[in-house]
Amino acid sequence: GVGVLQYLQNVTSRLALGSELVYQSSPQLPGGHIAALSIAGKYTGPDYCAATTLSNNGTVHASFWQKCSDDLQVGTEIESNLKMQETVGTLGYQVEIPRAGLSFRGAIDSTWTVKGVIEKKLLPLPLTLSLCGLLNHPKSSFQMGAGLIMG
Repeated sequence: GVGVLQYLQNVTSRLALGSELVYQSSPQLPGGHIAALSIAGKYTGPDYCAATTLSNNGTVHASFWQKCSDDLQVGTEIESNLKMQETVGTLGYQVEIPRAGLSFRGAIDSTWTVKGVIEKKLLPLPLTLSLCGLLNHPKSSFQMGAGLIMG
């Protein structure tokens, strides 16, 4: 089983600080259980947000998101595992075309994984058609999916 306890408190109107405790118990884990404690911070502006997390297991995560216009949002994140000496950076976007009922989301990361999602509202029905794809060039792998979202 897994248990998660989180606490985030606004220190000012723009700055929030907090912590997270994750506990996992399983016979497959060395020692039978593992726990991780993290501290977190988030700074929010009128059209942007920056956040970071530092964990006792050697993981550092930082992200930045900005709303460029009513129809465009961009974001970036970097996650490092200091023990494994691995770092992955990601750059993503979201474009909305409200009159057409379309939404595009995409991302590329430092492992050369390219991801994309297109969603089309099927008006007047309460359905959204979703098509997604994932391509990793170095591994020569490709995945594609489709779905219907109700609501």
